[in-house]
Amino acid sequence: MKNNSIKNYWYKQTFIKAGPSNGLSPLNRLVFILVLAGVCISVLDTEPYLKNNFGSYFRIAELCIASFFGCEYLLRMWSISENEKYKGFSGRIRYALTPLALIDLLAFLPSLLTLGLSDTLLLRIARVMRFIRFAKMGQYSKSLQVIGTAVSRCWRELLVSYFVALLLILLSACTLYFIESELQPEAFGSIPRALWWSMATLTTIGYGDVYPLTILGKLMTGVIALTGIGLVGLPTAILAGAFSDEYKSRR
Repeated sequence: MKNNSIKNYWYKQTFIKAGPSNGLSPLNRLVFILVLAGVCISVLDTEPYLKNNFGSYFRIAELCIASFFGCEYLLRMWSISENEKYKGFSGRIRYALTPLALIDLLAFLPSLLTLGLSDTLLLRIARVMRFIRFAKMGQYSKSLQVIGTAVSRCWRELLVSYFVALLLILLSACTLYFIESELQPEAFGSIPRALWWSMATLTTIGYGDVYPLTILGKLMTGVIALTGIGLVGLPTAILAGAFSDEYKSRR
């Protein structure tokens, strides 16, 4: 094989749109499996009993997975020049700064940078960052791509709904602050303190650790709780509509 043909082969193996139209390439299937394995290892590694008894095996598996993802990242950077959009050194730099390439980088870099470290804050942060690997699956799952496209289509409507939610949370906190602050200074003595109650009530969680005692406070709580039911349903309806439209357009 000539160099160009080798590069083209690996380009088709690593990039989904360049690969076979009937599914994932063998390399992408392996990446998909290793993403799942890496996430499972990251979850199990936080359990003290499993970590104490199988920690060495987890570290070996994590090192192997991180090394594989590192090689895959280098392979992507080398073969991306097959794409006319990313020709040359400057093209590779542009690709390296794309969201998908940054996710690929973060999928292995924290694990390799923390090799040999004891249980420090940096290591715990690196463990959490391993879950970024899960974002890699969006490249390989059509279902996740549908969700991502649907969210990107309705992000403005979602932003407005969340702004309305924040406004209602603030107004609810202010209302209960004026009504309950004298009777319950610990829970409602300030608007920031009342925000916890407002958040729990409007999202219909209702922990019950903070609640009004006055008749007017209870009445307002009922109104706010009922408002919260519609508030929670608003982003759901927006997402459901966008998801349905995207699914129909793909079919």
